[in-house]
Order: sequence, then structure tokens, then C-alpha cells
Amino acid sequence: MEFIKYIIIFILRYIISSLCIFPIDNRKIVFYPINGNYYCNLKYISEYIENNFNEKKIIWFLKDKKVFNNKKFFSYRKNSFSFFYHVMTARFIIFNDTFPKYFFKRKKQIYINTWHGGGAYKKIDSVYKNDLKYFRKKRMLEALNKIDYIIASSEGFKRAFAEDTGINVSKFLNIGMPRNDIFFSKEKIENISSKIYDIYNIDTRKKIVLYAPTFREHNLKDDLNIDRILETLNKRFNNQYIFMLRCHPHIMNKVLKKNKKSNNIIDVSLYPDMQELLCATDILITDYSSCMWDFSLMYKPCFIYANDLEEYKIERNFHTPIKDWPFPLSINNDELIKNIDNFDNDKYIKKVKEHHEKLGSYENGQASEKICILINCICSEES
Repeated sequence: MEFIKYIIIFILRYIISSLCIFPIDNRKIVFYPINGNYYCNLKYISEYIENNFNEKKIIWFLKDKKVFNNKKFFSYRKNSFSFFYHVMTARFIIFNDTFPKYFFKRKKQIYINTWHGGGAYKKIDSVYKNDLKYFRKKRMLEALNKIDYIIASSEGFKRAFAEDTGINVSKFLNIGMPRNDIFFSKEKIENISSKIYDIYNIDTRKKIVLYAPTFREHNLKDDLNIDRILETLNKRFNNQYIFMLRCHPHIMNKVLKKNKKSNNIIDVSLYPDMQELLCATDILITDYSSCMWDFSLMYKPCFIYANDLEEYKIERNFHTPIKDWPFPLSINNDELIKNIDNFDNDKYIKKVKEHHEKLGSYENGQASEKICILINCICSEES
């Protein structure tokens, strides 16, 4: 089966390469988000370009073009003729996961992978899956070899990603993640937070706790006692909290059935930009999601609820041992409640700072600017 896929990709690549008759547009930058949404690092790079470099031609491939009603971007459907044409004639292709392997990369094209997670926590799927057949590995390696640059959030991430994929460390840009630039601006955090409160009609007197578990190959154990957590948070921090939940729909329905005070639970699973939700969040509860790295840049409380820790270690495992993370760890509701009750903010901030130093954080709020400077330098060299 993998051999057949490899042959199909080879044939498609040959057909698509016929578009090489069209010249490359030095001003054209293509953004290819893995899930077809306007989000993640790509969004923030794109907006920086729009605000600072008017001469660039920005092309996106999205599921919903309406998000560009007030922008100067162009959006097309994936696998349309326009999709193939613009990819084959763009100077820069920027993506946040993998890029279709059936594309023939032209000599002057630059592929930039921003990835979609920071820190150095869980291992990526090219390592944890045991079913990588010969031709699947071959396709993966060919795709990795096409990458010219990949963004690193930290020295730890760079080492981990290189170890998992075999990609050359010389390809990494040690600049931090563009999507995390907003966490270095108090004004942006406040403005985005107000936006989230307005969208979900949240009482401004209430604080937000967000539960955002990572993707699972198998079903997530849905035993989180939200009612009890809210009661504990209200007492411990002397505030009233609203609970936001970001996960798959089938998990959402189960959680709502188990927690009677559903009027205090808001489903934000379909909100496209996780960074904006984090700006409004006062307390984060997650398991192994890299959002903990992003959130830690604001030094707000984050708690780890890992009720399937042993299974996850077998399935995927970690680069940085979970005991070395600065976030209080619990594997059941009782431990989570205890960690909330015993939370010491000063000690927590100290641990987070030490964690950033240990992983060698590159985050400084200038990633979008630096990637755009690189793009301009490459264009200037050949003009």
C-alpha cells in the first residue's frame, strides 16, 4: 500500500511540474496551514508582512475565505488549479506541519516550516509510531529534505526535533515562535482578552480557567470533575471562575453530562486561534499540549492533569521528563485539587524562569519581525 502511495505521489509530482513553465513571482508568499484555518504562526507572520511590507503578495489556502473580508490577502481552496498554480509560482512556501509531498520544489523556492508547538515535551509522530514502512519513511525524509528553514522556540526544541526527524540543525532559525510574540505586549494581551470576553459574553468580573488537552490517537479519559475544580479555584484564589473547554466534540458532550453546572462551561473548541484564548485565560489546565509552553511566557498558573500518563509514555513518551516540567502534576482529581490548594505563585514563577533557561528559550517577542527580515534579505540578494 505504501509503495502504491509512493508511485501515485511520483506521478502527481511529474504532472504538477508542468507548471514550471510559469515564472516564479519573487513577491509571492504562500501560506499553507495544516488544518485550513487562519491561525498559528502563519497568521502572525502574514499579518506582520501585511502591516510592514505592502509590496508582498500573500496567498492563503483556507477552508473559509470569509476571514479575509477586511484584508488584502488572497485565499483559494486546496487542490484547486489556483492552489497548484500559486504553490508552483511562489518564491516562499510557509507551512506549520507537513506540506503535500506531491509538489516538485523549484530551485529558487524557499520552504519555511514554522511547526506548531514549542518547548521540548512530547515526541513527534515520526518517532512514536511503529508502523513507519520503508516507503513511508522515504516520503517523510524527502519532505524533510525540501525544508530550507524551520523555526525553533528553544534550544531544547531544536535538539528534540533534530533527534526525532534527522533534520540538519543548520536549518533551524533560533528566533522563537511568531504566534508567541503577542505575549510580550501587555497592551495586545489586554485587547485580545477583551475581545474574547465580548465574543463569549463573559462577565468581566469573572476569571477564566481553560482546559485544553492535547490530541489523542485514542479516546481521552473524560473524568475531570469541573464542578469540584471550580469550587476549589473560587476558594483558593478568591475569584469567580468560568470554565472554558477546548477538545473534540465527543469528549465535550461526555464532560457536560458529568458536570451539572454546565452554565459555567463554555465550549471554545471551534475558536480558530488558541493564542487569543490563552491571552484571556487566567489559569490553564492541560496534559501534554505545547500550549503550556506558550502560556508559560505570561507566567500565569498552569496545572498538568495527566490521567493517562503511563499509557501515554508507552504510546509516545517525552523528551523532557514530565517530572522536570515546572507545572504542578496530577494524575487524578484529588491530586489536582490538592495542587490548586497548595499553589505558591512565587515558587511557580521561579520554576518557570528556570525551565525557560534550562530549555534555552529563544522567545523574545520579535520572531515575526525576524522571519520577515530573512524573507526580505533573500529577495534583496537576487534582485
